[in-house]
Amino acid sequence: MATPRCDFRSVVVLGGNGAMGSLLCDNLADQAESVTAADLSENPRSGAGATAYLRADVLALDAEAKRLLSAADVVILALPESVALESIEAVRAAMRGDALLVDTLSVKSQVVDFMGKLPPPLETLSINPMFGPSAGFDGQNVIAVKVAAGPRAERFIEILQSWGCRVVFRTAEEHDRAMAALQTATHAAILSFGMALEKLNYDVSALSDMSSPPHRVMLALLARILGGEPEVYWDIQAHNSFAAGARDAVRQSTQDLSDIMVSGSEAEFRARLDRLRDMLGPDLAFLARKCSALFDADRQCEKTGDT
Repeated sequence: MATPRCDFRSVVVLGGNGAMGSLLCDNLADQAESVTAADLSENPRSGAGATAYLRADVLALDAEAKRLLSAADVVILALPESVALESIEAVRAAMRGDALLVDTLSVKSQVVDFMGKLPPPLETLSINPMFGPSAGFDGQNVIAVKVAAGPRAERFIEILQSWGCRVVFRTAEEHDRAMAALQTATHAAILSFGMALEKLNYDVSALSDMSSPPHRVMLALLARILGGEPEVYWDIQAHNSFAAGARDAVRQSTQDLSDIMVSGSEAEFRARLDRLRDMLGPDLAFLARKCSALFDADRQCEKTGDT
């Protein structure tokens, strides 16, 4: 049986001045009669697309914030993990019983456990947009955990898909296990690269005319992280119960490479590369073409001096 369409009159985004909160406000403005960004700041973010703004502390909700939450069809927690988890019970208490509560946290086990204990008919949906907010939704992956999904949650998912997102569904544990590889290990490797350059007294200006495409792409990845919100990357590293294992794998792999070099075994080095080729399997050729396209884009940036 088809899920009945459920349109939204009022949406409240807690943390609406943050990068992801602001992106959600901008996009939801066309999907609801009113979208209110609520944040600690005195004023809304410049260029914000929300229809209204409320200065509010989610850890100390005042009467106006509670009134706003009580009228909302959808409340979105676009907050750092520690703040979201501490505020969730008070936010739920202020909400209408049959509304939809959504979070955007990068780690799911704890927040989904909290959500699962909230009494019905409240709907709950936990999403993780797998991209930096400046990239926008179109063509991006969003992972969703349907905690207590109903018409409002299904409509929210439809909206994400209408923005061009690919929405995939997982349990909280499946999500966190996957994120240990997709986020924790990835970011740890990039940050470790940056920390290694610091130890080598790296001077980006002095070496720019000697750098290679792989090096410049790695610098670009590092810059991407450094231009983001630190609490997002902290949550990914600090709060996923599988994160320590992922960092250990990065550390041990660096040591393995060093050990192979010390042993002087070129055969072992070749064998490791063969294993990595096997790991990538049929995607190897496609990924190599994608890398070539990245290098082409890098070359054009270098030619034009784009910054």
